Amino acid sequence: AGDIFIDAKPTGPPDVSAKLKLTQVDAGPLLQAITGSDVVTGRGNLNADLQATGNDADELIASLGGNGQVALANGILTGALVQPGDIVLPQLGSNGQSPSAQLPYDSFSTDFAIARGVLTTKSLKLSSPKMSATGDGSVVLSPCRVDYHWLPVIAGKGSAQIVVTGPCDAPSYRAMTITITPNSKK
Repeated sequence: AGDIFIDAKPTGPPDVSAKLKLTQVDAGPLLQAITGSDVVTGRGNLNADLQATGNDADELIASLGGNGQVALANGILTGALVQPGDIVLPQLGSNGQSPSAQLPYDSFSTDFAIARGVLTTKSLKLSSPKMSATGDGSVVLSPCRVDYHWLPVIAGKGSAQIVVTGPCDAPSYRAMTITITPNSKK
């Protein structure tokens, strides 16, 4: 359920506000329709209270503000930092990029705030049979740019602190710390 209001004032740009409460939504098709990408699939809940003002999409995104929560279950996370089955930590190529992969997860959640077109989260949590992770950072929505700290823990193999920065379509990954768990088998 949700409400979207557009206040087309006689002078000045229109104001747009949206209050959404989506329950048991299929995240993959929703993200594909909104962003053209389905990097997260799964079913769950999305709550958002958003406001923007502008004459076109660029102005609306630049003024976007609000907050929300996402809680998904039993999906797939697609991206460069989700290959725990074959490696201790993400394999970085010679250009600092990491290959894309898919990670089935049990739960994925975060709270977010948006101010002047910048989405910030301090509470990302991912739980998977192969990996758990937390994260925090920001995403400038237009042009899309990420500045994120990703803290994966791969059971029995190790953990890392990884900084993800750059344009959303070609971010770079830098391991800040790496901890390798010694093999307990003798």
